[in-house]
Order: sequence, then C-alpha cells, then structure tokens
Amino acid sequence: MSALKLGLIFPDKKYVRYMREVTRTTLFINTGREIDPEGLYSQEIFGTVGTSERMNTMAYTSLYADLLHPRLYEYIVSLSSIYKKIMAGTAYAKFDATLGDFAPSDIVNGETGYDFFMSHIHEVKFKETKSKRRQNKIDVLYKHIKSGEYTNNKLLILPAGLRDFNVEKSGSIKEDEINDLYRDVINSSNLMSNFIGADGAGSFKFKLQEKMNTLYKHVLTLIDGKKKLIQGEWASRAVEYRSRTVAVGTEDLVYDLDDDYNITDMAKAGLALYAKSIDPIAKYHLNEAFLRHVFGDVGDRAVLIDPDTLDAVQVDLPAVVIDKWRTNDGLDHIMNTLLDNDVKNEPVMVGDNYLFTLIDRDDTIIKYDDQFSIPDSDKSFRRPITYGELFYIALLPVIGELPGFITRYPMTDQGSIIPVLVDVFTTTTTRHMTVETVGDANSERDVRNYPILDIPWINGLKAPYVRTDGLGLDFDGDQILLMMVMLSDSIEEVKKLLDTPAPYIGADGIPMLSEDDKVLDNVLKFMTSRKIKG
Repeated sequence: MSALKLGLIFPDKKYVRYMREVTRTTLFINTGREIDPEGLYSQEIFGTVGTSERMNTMAYTSLYADLLHPRLYEYIVSLSSIYKKIMAGTAYAKFDATLGDFAPSDIVNGETGYDFFMSHIHEVKFKETKSKRRQNKIDVLYKHIKSGEYTNNKLLILPAGLRDFNVEKSGSIKEDEINDLYRDVINSSNLMSNFIGADGAGSFKFKLQEKMNTLYKHVLTLIDGKKKLIQGEWASRAVEYRSRTVAVGTEDLVYDLDDDYNITDMAKAGLALYAKSIDPIAKYHLNEAFLRHVFGDVGDRAVLIDPDTLDAVQVDLPAVVIDKWRTNDGLDHIMNTLLDNDVKNEPVMVGDNYLFTLIDRDDTIIKYDDQFSIPDSDKSFRRPITYGELFYIALLPVIGELPGFITRYPMTDQGSIIPVLVDVFTTTTTRHMTVETVGDANSERDVRNYPILDIPWINGLKAPYVRTDGLGLDFDGDQILLMMVMLSDSIEEVKKLLDTPAPYIGADGIPMLSEDDKVLDNVLKFMTSRKIKG
C-alpha cells in the first residue's frame, strides 16, 4: 500500500498533536473580507498567502467517529455485496463465528448497520479464491486490521496554498472543488457529533463514510490528472534528455534459454526515443561509426556516394551542409528526422549524393569505413544506408548495455519507477544478421532484430512485462517516461542494483513482479457472460 494514497486522507496519529484543527467551513468572517481564522483557508493555521508555509502546512478536522479508510472500505465492499448493504442498514445478517463471516438473516433474527459490521470486522475471514488481485486486497485488509491502522477519527486537510481561492475581476470567488468536498464532510461530521451513541447514529456514519469515499476518489484524480493539483504543484519535474511516449505491449521473444536477454529487466524503446534519450552518446557514436569517415576532421570536402554508380567520390560542400552534419544543432535536426517513420527507410542523402553504402549479403551486413577500399567482390552487394540503419548500427555498441529508469507519472506506488536495461525496437519483421566493420577485429556482432527495408518501424516504449502491473499500464494510450543513465559510475551503480533484491521486493516484503495480465482479464470478462473454467 502506498503511504501517499493512505496518507492523503488520514493523518498519522503520532503527528496530529503538532497540527491545528479546522473547525469551520466559512471563507470569511461574517460579511467582511477577513479570512476565517478557523476555516479552510485560515492564515493562522496554514500560513500567510504567498508563503512557502502555506504550500506545505497540513491540518485536520475531527470526524467524531472511527471510520474506515476509503481505500480499505472499497476493498471490503468489493469482496462481498452484503458487506455494504449491512453497513448501509439495508440488509440484516447474523455473524457466524464458525464461518468467520456474515450470514443473511431477517429483521427479527438479524442485525444491521455500520456499528454492527464494525463490531465484527476483526473476526471476519474474507473468502479466498484463486484470484491474485482478490488475495492482494485481503492481505492488505488483514495487515491494516491487525495493526489497528484501518480507521481514524480525523480527516487530513491539504495545505491551503494547493487549493487556494481566487477573487475574479467581477469580485466573485473561485474555489477548487475539493474545498466543497471538505465542507460536505465537515458539515456532516459536525451534525453527526450530536447523535453519537443515539439510535440511528450508524446511518450517519455510513453516509459520512460515503462522503469520505467521494473525497478520496477526487484526491486520486488530483494525483492522476496530468495538470492537476498534486502533480502540477508537487510532482512537476524537468529532466534533461528524458523522453516520454506511449506505452506499447509486444511479445517477449527468447530464442535461446542460454541468451543473456533479460525479460525481467529489459525494456524496449523505439529508435528515435532511444537516440534522443542518450543524445550525447548517440551523437558520439554516430560520429565515430560514420561521420568522421565521411567528412573528416576539417575542411569542406566529404567522401560521398554517387547515386548512379554507388562509387565513392570526393565532393566539395557548402558550409551550411557541413554544419548540418558536424554541429550539435545540425545533428539535432538529423536526429529529429527519425521521428518520421517513413524517413527511417529512406536512403541518407547529402545534397544529391548518398552518405554511405553497406554491403548487404544474405546474413551479413559489412561496413567499410573507407568507401574507396570496397573490393570488387563486394561491390555487387552495395546499397545506400538508410536513416534507420545509420543510427541503429552506430548505437549497436550501447544497445542493451545502458541502464535507465522508466517512470509512470504520477508516482503513486513503489512500482511507479523502475530500473531497466534498454533494447531497441526496429521493424515489425526483422532479420537475424551478423554486422561487422572491416578492419575492426572486435566489431562483429550477432544482431537478431536487424531492420528490413520497406517494413514499418515500431515506436513507443515497452516496459518489462512483469512490471506492467506495478506501473498501472492497461495500454489504452498510457504514457511512460524513459530517463537513461549515461555516467560510468552511475551505470555501474544501477547494474549493481539490478543484482540485489531491492528492485524486485517491495517495502512490505511482497514481490513487485507480476505475471497477471489485467488487459486480457478484462477483455475476457467483457466478452463472456459466465465464468470460464479450465
């Protein structure tokens, strides 16, 4: 359970004595413009308008009854429909101590109401099935019920600076809707305080519980919304070289069980996303693999490829063309062409000439750094290099080797940010090839996913399958962020981290990896009208 999701509703009991209490819902005192010192916007409680104190100071309000945390309440009512009916006072039941559960009854023999249910909550043995999701709920309930942290008689009030009112030019007051939800809870709890111990008090408690749940759901929308209260004020981040894109789901293919390919930790990124995420490294390897051999270190002459003969020729180029390939701004423009899927399969052109040629045999790609030295035996296999190949071949030394972090904003659970190694998507159908550079004894690489010309490229970002549940992905347009690690000491640190239990075991001792397929579960659920067996 995330401390954030629990904490944004109930204050930690050990810190309450340091907080001040909101007791009124009014904005101003009487009809004036003096902010109510005991209200939701109190400057005495939350700090003066415009100060950092007002953005960080929490408060609380009394509920006058022990109520379930809304998340735990939702878990309980999802496990059996009778639980909510009992709490609402619409169904009668008897508690069967032998079964450890409520049995339906009638108005003569049974009991009902919020207090009746809560009096037996420690004794309930929630029915278990083979569902991992249901079992997780049950485990969470048992954990919090056993610790006594499942109820509270106080509601946490968020800092006023995060939900402050504005005075419009017309003089009208504009407030965030969460303040109306706070008012609803505070007014209801104040009313209920007059009925504690009286007949019918259970019905007030249930109604207040429902209001708490409405507030809780609103708080979650504040967290999940892209430009909402929590993410906009607290979770806004700007990271250099980060890349955010749509999460995609594709199969994990293991060709050989002895392969080093790591399904648990290996993510896959589209080529453009990967190149932009390691921008300085990508530019370095692009220069080392190709550009320095084409343009040299100085001057305005380049070794290019005649489009008619595919022979290497020396060409004088204007400064503007040299700058396009030899400056940082120019390479940014070249890298941005990868964002266009159609361009990836186009030959790389410099003016009227090709940039480079490759030798493309049946199962081998050969790169000659010196294009003048290609032997006659290989010339019949020449073809111009494409934009996709240019970057893919250049980055082969680092693909699958550099670690990074995938983040799903807003970060609400421990699985919302994970360390990964990163492979690269190429085309939808690929070739198993050997890629080598003539003259470099250590260049030969076995490449299982070499791109095929004229085949569409895959974009997006794929998290490891066993991590999708923790990231909360259902592949309906969800976006995730990739931030690569590029410093040598940081790379070593992340790789060491991946060899420890820390990335795989949560703070509660429960594994964070999941083989559940929620998307498939939901598809089957809505396609079928009865339970599928077997």
